[in-house]
Amino acid sequence: MKIQLWLFFGMVFYTSLYSLNPVIRPGVYLADPAARVFNDGKMYIFSAKDIKPDIMCSESYDVLSSSDLINWQVAENVFASKGTNDQIEYTDNLLYGPDCVFKNGQYLLYYSHQNGGSDVGLAVGNKPVGPFKYAQILKGVNQMLPSIFTDDDGQSYITYGFFSLHVAKLKPSMTEIDTSTILSSLLTEEEHHFHEGGQLFKRQGIYYIVYTQISKRGMATAL
Repeated sequence: MKIQLWLFFGMVFYTSLYSLNPVIRPGVYLADPAARVFNDGKMYIFSAKDIKPDIMCSESYDVLSSSDLINWQVAENVFASKGTNDQIEYTDNLLYGPDCVFKNGQYLLYYSHQNGGSDVGLAVGNKPVGPFKYAQILKGVNQMLPSIFTDDDGQSYITYGFFSLHVAKLKPSMTEIDTSTILSSLLTEEEHHFHEGGQLFKRQGIYYIVYTQISKRGMATAL
């Protein structure tokens, strides 16, 4: 599925299929984006990268960055499961949508891929554009498309899932979830038209989840 990225007040929304992306050069296709602003004031977009319009995902990630939301730079191949900069010893499979946060003095890249089942892993870097290394499986998660949220008290949570959204606390190490806190099927396809890409936010004391919903087949929208 090809998803066009539009930036509006720092939020990333999903639009029509097979469209070019206005923030990067034609011919580059991204999906399942996560937008982050770090201490340098720049916005970074972490996403899966499609090889072609009709070939979903690839074995590497690129990272987009901008200080003005007009001019964008692309850091290529910051992390890979195959080929140049391969950092995952246990699989060569395609990489799905990632997320990245800064915690414990490092940039933590949470990636997802197909590895028998769908798994989430963690790699670390000294910069938001990588390179990211030391890949390992995130213990306790067995689905894909992770998103990380850190609350005001410093506690971090992970949301993940495909057709069904799950949420759990991350342990202080950020390498493992507290399985006793897992809330399963927080959103579902049947009840909420949930497809994937759930991202948790907080604004003025209220929690929001933005996700891709499929109440209209053939379109990807965010609620």
